Amino acid sequence: MITLLEAGSLYLTGLTLAGILSMAFLPSVTSVPIVGQRVVAGDLKLSAPQVLLTLLGLLVVAFVVVVATDLLRRSPESTPRPSLSSAVPSRVRYLPLGVSAAMLSVALLLPGKTGGAIALASVVAFLLGVPLIASTVLVELGRSLQKLPYPATLLAGRRMERRPVTVARPLLGISVLTLLLTSGAGFLAVMGTGDPSPVRDPSTVSYRVDALDLRDLDIRRMQDALPAAAVLPYAFAPESGRLLLGARCADVRKVVRTACDPSRPFVLDEAATDRVQRIIGGVPGSGGFQLTEPGTVAARGTFVLVPRQTVSDGAVRRAVSRSFVAPIAVTPEDLGTQRESPLVPWLYAGLTAAALCIGVAALVMATDGFLRARRENEVLRALGLTATQVTKFEASQFGFAYGATVGTSFLVGCALCVLLTIIGDAEAVPWIALGTILVGLVGGAVAAVTSLIAFGRLQHR
Repeated sequence: MITLLEAGSLYLTGLTLAGILSMAFLPSVTSVPIVGQRVVAGDLKLSAPQVLLTLLGLLVVAFVVVVATDLLRRSPESTPRPSLSSAVPSRVRYLPLGVSAAMLSVALLLPGKTGGAIALASVVAFLLGVPLIASTVLVELGRSLQKLPYPATLLAGRRMERRPVTVARPLLGISVLTLLLTSGAGFLAVMGTGDPSPVRDPSTVSYRVDALDLRDLDIRRMQDALPAAAVLPYAFAPESGRLLLGARCADVRKVVRTACDPSRPFVLDEAATDRVQRIIGGVPGSGGFQLTEPGTVAARGTFVLVPRQTVSDGAVRRAVSRSFVAPIAVTPEDLGTQRESPLVPWLYAGLTAAALCIGVAALVMATDGFLRARRENEVLRALGLTATQVTKFEASQFGFAYGATVGTSFLVGCALCVLLTIIGDAEAVPWIALGTILVGLVGGAVAAVTSLIAFGRLQHR
C-alpha cells in the first residue's frame, strides 16, 4: 500500500502537469515534429473529457506496472540475500513470449493488412516478453561462469545464478530499446517498400508535362532547350478518344529508330508504333495514338521523349520549368511506382520518441543499479578482497550480464526484423541499420566496462 501511495503521488503530479500543458499548447500547434506534417491551428485540440480519459488510462497502466514490479521484488529470484539454491524463474514469465510467437505464426498465414496488424501486435508482446526471460538466460550463464578458474567470474556467476532479477533489472531498459530499434527497422523497411513500374523502356524515358495556358511558343521553347528530345504535344480526338500527337515521323525519329516515308510524314512503322506506345504507356488513351500536323492540335499537354543516356532527369526538369507556366512533369515510373506508406513518417516519429524516452529510463535504471551494486560490493572489501579483485568482479558481472540480456534482445530483434520483411515483402533486410545498432551496442558496452575498470580502481583504493 505504501508503494502504491508513493508511486501514485508521483504519477498523479506528472500526469496532471502533462494534461494541463497539452490543453494549453496543443490548440496552437501548427506542425508535427519529425513527421513534418503541417496542421491547422486547433486541429490537435483535445477536449477535457478526452484528456481526463487518457490520463486515467495511463494511471491504471502505471499502477499495474507498480504492482507487478512490487510482486517481482518479493519473489525468490530477487531476494536481498543470496539463497542456498539457485533461483528458479517463474514459468509465467514465458507467457508473453509464447503469445507473441503464436501471433507471429498466425501473421505469416494471413495476407494483407490483417497479417500486418497481428505482426505489429506480436512485436509489442515481444517487447514485454523478452525482458522477462532475461533472468532465465542469466541463471544458465551464471552456472557456466562458475566453472571458470577465476575469482571474478566465479563471483559474477554466483550472483547471476542466485539473484538474476537484481542483476538484470538495470539492463532491462537497454534490452527493450534494442528490441524496439531492431524490430522498428524491419517495419520501416516494409512500409518504405515500393513496387517498380511495369512500364519501362531501357533507353528512352517519357515525361508527361501538364501546364497552364499551353501555347505553341512554349512547345518551341522546349524544343530549343532540348534538341535531342522529341517534344510531342497531345490531345484527344473528340469522337474516338484516340490520342493525337502533334508531330511528324521525323520528330519521333530523334529518339525511336524508324524509317520515315516523305510521302507519309505522319505514319510510323509497326515496330516504332509499338515502342512509342510502350514508352508513353501508363497515360490516358486506350485507343492507341495518331500523329497529326504540329500546330493543329489544341494541346492539353506535352510528351517529352528523352534518351536516358544523354539527357539527365535534372536537365529535363529544368528545361520544363523554364519553358512552361506552372508545369507538372511525371514519368511512367512516377505514375507506376507505389510510394512509401504515409504511415512511415509517423512510425519513424513514434520510434524516435519511444527511443528517447526508453533511453533516458534505461540510463536512470543503469545508474541506479550501478550505485546500488557499488554499495553492496563494499562488503567484499570487508571480507578481504583487494580493490583490483572487486573491480574485476564488477566489470565481469556487468559485461556478461550486458552481453546476455542485450545480446538476447538483439538476436530476437534481428529475427523479428527478418520475419517482418518476409511478411511485408520488403525489398531487402535493413542490414545497414542492424549493423549500426550492433556497433552502437558494442561501443556502449566497451565504454561502460572501461569506465568501470578505470573509476572502480579509484573508488576502491
